[in-house]
Amino acid sequence: MAKRLIVTLMVLPAIVGGLGFLKFRQIQVAKAEGASFQSPSTEVITVIAQRETGPSTLTVIGTAAAIQGVTVSADLPGTVDKIRFESGQWVHEGDILVELETRQERAQLANMEAQRDPEWTGDTSCPGNERSQCSTQEALCDWR
Repeated sequence: MAKRLIVTLMVLPAIVGGLGFLKFRQIQVAKAEGASFQSPSTEVITVIAQRETGPSTLTVIGTAAAIQGVTVSADLPGTVDKIRFESGQWVHEGDILVELETRQERAQLANMEAQRDPEWTGDTSCPGNERSQCSTQEALCDWR
């Protein structure tokens, strides 16, 4: 048994030393090859630039958000009578965009003008042209 132990203790270092020497030689060869290794040149592709036109419109699916927006509101409540612009149309400051229905206000104005100026001439259907006795609707007819 002692003989076996002595043989194992002699053979084991020889095997480890042999493997170490072999690895050392492989590393030396790799270093020598690495020193003489030249990296490949970088491949460059060139193209002559040319002007091309692309499509002026593009059809896509998505959500768009306006950079600038305007909220339009009226000073007075009422029913919209006329819309004076088309969707997407450019408008300028001061343009009239919407007209409200103003028949009642015009009739009131005509009535007040008739009351202020009794000599106001208009429709002869009002007896004696006395505006204070005429209805608002008659005053509106005279005013138009």
